[in-house]
Formats: sequence, structure tokens, C-alpha cells
Amino acid sequence: MIGILLPTVKETKVKINKINGSRIKITLRLRTGSVIDYQYHHQILGLIYNFLKSSDPSYADWMHLEGYRISAGATSQSHKNFKFFCVSGIKFHGRIKAIATGVTAKNSRESLLFSFQIASPLKSFVQHLIVGLFELENSIHLGQSVAFIETVETLPKINIQRISKIFNMPSAPLFPEKTTAPHKNCHSRPDRESSHISLPKLNTMGFLKLKPLASPIFVKKPMPYGENDKYLFPGDSEFTHYLNVNLKDKYRALFGELCPYEDLIFEFYESLTPPTPSFLIKTEGATIDCHSRPDRESSSPTVASSAPPLLKGDTRRFHKKQPTEKVIEIPTKTGRPIKIKGTLKPFKVSGHPELIRLGLYAGFGSNNAMGCGYVEVREDA
Repeated sequence: MIGILLPTVKETKVKINKINGSRIKITLRLRTGSVIDYQYHHQILGLIYNFLKSSDPSYADWMHLEGYRISAGATSQSHKNFKFFCVSGIKFHGRIKAIATGVTAKNSRESLLFSFQIASPLKSFVQHLIVGLFELENSIHLGQSVAFIETVETLPKINIQRISKIFNMPSAPLFPEKTTAPHKNCHSRPDRESSHISLPKLNTMGFLKLKPLASPIFVKKPMPYGENDKYLFPGDSEFTHYLNVNLKDKYRALFGELCPYEDLIFEFYESLTPPTPSFLIKTEGATIDCHSRPDRESSSPTVASSAPPLLKGDTRRFHKKQPTEKVIEIPTKTGRPIKIKGTLKPFKVSGHPELIRLGLYAGFGSNNAMGCGYVEVREDA
């Protein structure tokens, strides 16, 4: 057992003004012949709860059934609850092929290496996750497939000095390191320190460049009772407004007070990733998925293809195309999944560092635990 002091189920509110989150990368090896479903997101969520349950069943149940709740108020039209962890999509590290039931290794005699990342602003969540990883066996199940945990690593912290430099801000006095003893009962506000640090407003002429990691940013507008919520996308007039509403609701749920910071400024744009070298198809009646290269390291492929079938002897040149949207299906008891759709477009953001940091570790938009809104800093955006 790892020597980590864990919080108990009951908690009291402890104030901090510093979000000091963590990111964990889990790399696995798929058993030879196994297949990863296209809609794997709920399977990864179930795996995470198994890790938490292995560490502390009561904590896992509390996180699953309750989480951090807020009632309707100035920033929220309805009651909401947040899990405060965010999961990326799967990234494959090897040659893959798409088949009818999912994704598998291109060579049927080889195993497939893949990874996903988890972020959270909660120390308690990260501690339970790590303990649970070491408590369970090395092999895990994703749906009907078996995979083996290769490595578990903590990713480097988001560089505050670098972000401050981008925004022309002093970095040293903003987030001084503090050592505080763990609170005995810290289930709802486990990561807050006692003092209040006043931060200057961010220079909005500077932007931090981010991109979703195979994790669509899902934003919706709540509608009156009896009407379906409206899905919003970049370009919609209210998209960034409700993106900010979601962040401020998270702030209120985590800190127990209204968010004092101004709205962040977002700028979404088409991917600037240059097209990959073209490749040729010469097979009779073949089609090609322009969103995925089976022979290159990639994130989850898109199955549908608009390419017309090739005639015998025909030669056609294709380029890899970057998808801008992604659909995730959430299973229900009725058997009819709920489909949510979000954007994969990279973006730039400017605003208060604390609110940006909340988005980095808790996710941007909704349904973060289901695999939406996980982003990473992009150097070449």
C-alpha cells in the first residue's frame, strides 16, 4: 500500500485561492486480437470508478452518486453536480485498423499500445486513483476486451511562469508554494488553502493556445421545461457565453462562492495542422476513411467515409483530414443511447489564470468525466 494520507468521506469547507491540479497518463497494451469499441468512453469512466472503489468504496459511491452540487442561482438556471475530473480520448501508439466493431492492431499478431489521460483539481481524487491503480491487478477490462497496464505517470504541471510570460504578468508572487497539513475531514473542499491571494487582471492581448485531446468540447443552452436543450458550437452567438457559465458554475461548486473573475475570451479556429503526405489506394471497390490513417499514430478514428468506391485499376490520392466534431454516446437503461456532440477545434483563451487553470484541470464545457473538454497546451497552434 502506498503511504498516502487519504481524506475521509465527511468533509468541511476549507478555503483556498489556488487550483493546483494534476494530470495522470495511463498507458495500456491491448491483448492480441482484442478490439477497442468506437464508443469506449463509458467503459473508461467505469474503469476509473473501479480504481476509486478499490481505494475507498465510500468515496467512489459519493463521487458517482453525488459529487459537488450547486443549486440554481445567479449563474445557473438549474441544479447541477460536478465530478471534477476530466478524461481525454484514447490515443493510439502504433499501427491500427478500423473494423466493423472497433479499432484493433493492424497486424493481428501484434498487441496495440494506447493511452488516455485524466486531470483533476482535487488532490483527494488523484490520491484515490493512484492507490486504486496499485490495488487492482495489472489486467483490466474495456468492454469485452482485455488490456494490460504498462505505465502510470504524472504529467508535468502546467508551467505558470510560461503562462504568465505569455500574458506579460509577474509569476513569482502569484502562486507561492505552501505546505499545509491535510484536513481530517476534507471531502467537499479538499484542496483549498486558508489564505486569499489577490491576482491582477490578465492582459487580454495575450492568449494561451489549447487543443482538445480527442475530447470534444460540449456546450449546451438550457431550455424551458418540455424543450430539448440546444447544442452550441463555435460560431453560435451564445457559445462562449455558456462556456463561461459552465466554468463559473464549477468555480461556485468547488469554492462555495460566486466566481469573482471576468469572463474568459475564447477564439476558436480551424486546425492549422498541415496535411499529412498523400497516400494511394489501388484496390478494387475500396473506400477510405479520410479522418484516420491506420498506419500512423492517431486518436480515435471516424468510421464514416464519403469517398466513392474505386474502380479496378483506378488510382486516387487522399490526404488526412482533421475532424472538427465528435459524437459520444452515453448508454441508458432503455437501450437507446444519448448522443452528445462537441467541437474538436483548437482555440486560444485569455483571462484570469485561475479560471483558465480550472478549465485545464476540470475540463471545458460539460460531461467532462464522460470524455469531453480535456485539452492540452498547444505549442504550434
